[in-house]
Amino acid sequence: MTVVPPMPCRASKAVIQEAAEKYAGKINFLPGDDLFDLVHRMGGRIRFREFATPQPRESIHVRAPDDFDLYLPFETTPARDRFTIGHELGHLLLHYPVVKKAHQGASVEMAATRYLPDNPPPDVERCEWEANWFAAAFLMPSGPFADLWRETHGDRGAVAQRFFVSRQAAENRARSLGLA
Repeated sequence: MTVVPPMPCRASKAVIQEAAEKYAGKINFLPGDDLFDLVHRMGGRIRFREFATPQPRESIHVRAPDDFDLYLPFETTPARDRFTIGHELGHLLLHYPVVKKAHQGASVEMAATRYLPDNPPPDVERCEWEANWFAAAFLMPSGPFADLWRETHGDRGAVAQRFFVSRQAAENRARSLGLA
């Protein structure tokens, strides 16, 4: 079996974020819902491990759309883990189909690494951006996020708590939506 890295879908940020929100709606995923349960229902497994060890450090290893392992470090917070899970689901939903299409008929698996090298190749960097765009919109849909941001007068702590993400993720989403 050949294991390959993700390949970018090359959609715009707006298209990826719209797709993430539509996907969340399609599967009835609401902000704050259990991502561990979602991954399980999708056919995946979440595994925790120490990332300082020399073993492979991929964050997602996809054998098929309904057969994948997602890796989280022991030392991160639940809020950070939620964004990581959303990010890795972005790799699964955005990049695995591109990999399969590019390797038509070949038996390939996809692994996205947690840590990028210094000065990563442009396609690797693009995949990371795309997965981040997906995660932000999937976990913090624009309408409810903007409503809460305004309601709380931009209290990133309150917004982060409501969406079960880190304060930094909430602030980044607000900037992305032109709210901050």
